[in-house]
Amino acid sequence: MRLRGDQERQARLEKMFRLKHLRSGYWLVLDLHAEFHDVIDCGPLFETTEGTGADQA
Repeated sequence: MRLRGDQERQARLEKMFRLKHLRSGYWLVLDLHAEFHDVIDCGPLFETTEGTGADQA
């Protein structure tokens, strides 16, 4: 019979393992034949605030 502390420790270890697995990204597969229907413009994320005064202290 496992003690409650052992069960909590095991649950934390399993959760950490699952998170590490997700973060590793090795399960992602590049599909060269995938069809992309939407294009997301990320340009605004990289625009500077030059000339707006927002970046000046």
